[in-house]
Amino acid sequence: MASKFHFMKTRFIIIAVILTCGLFCKKNNNNNPAPPTGPGSPDTTVTIIAPVDPPVAKTMGFFLDDWQGKTFTAPATTAGSVPTVAATDALTIDLSKVITKVPRSVYGNNSVLWMGQIVTQPSLMGYIKDLSPNIIRAPAGSASDIYFWNGTTAAPAPADAPANIYNGNGVVAPAGYWFGGNTADWTLALTNYYNLLAQTNSKGVIT
Repeated sequence: MASKFHFMKTRFIIIAVILTCGLFCKKNNNNNPAPPTGPGSPDTTVTIIAPVDPPVAKTMGFFLDDWQGKTFTAPATTAGSVPTVAATDALTIDLSKVITKVPRSVYGNNSVLWMGQIVTQPSLMGYIKDLSPNIIRAPAGSASDIYFWNGTTAAPAPADAPANIYNGNGVVAPAGYWFGGNTADWTLALTNYYNLLAQTNSKGVIT
């Protein structure tokens, strides 16, 4: 009887030691803390959606012959404080529903004549390259009416071009011609427009 009691006591001590070690000898995982939870925590959920292209409309014709897909790389994020005011609006984008493919010749951007030489602004050029507009228009809309491609600072317009013309209000005013050879820092020279196209792998549209 004493031997049986001693055996049971010994087994109880062994079990107690195992349980104690399990409670107090856990591996320290401070080097890999669990991701934060609660309001303002980053959403690390990844959902892969494989959208299905709808049938191409017959009216597209050859405009989709050179179609190319685009890829998106999420930019780096900057930590900030979470607004205390609750959001009242929501935006839902269903990536699984494709309306149609867009021809490369449909979308593009303007190179604005009064925003500088563009190619001399590294940050701006970086954004344009990321955008990959495909088509960049020049010189401008209505400004093309008074634009001379081969004009220079010494001779911005042909000798027979009038110095004054009617403006949009029907009043005679200085013409203020624009010209391709203008290298001032506030405008875009024709050579830099071509540099812009080359550096962004874009095509030009003259208007």
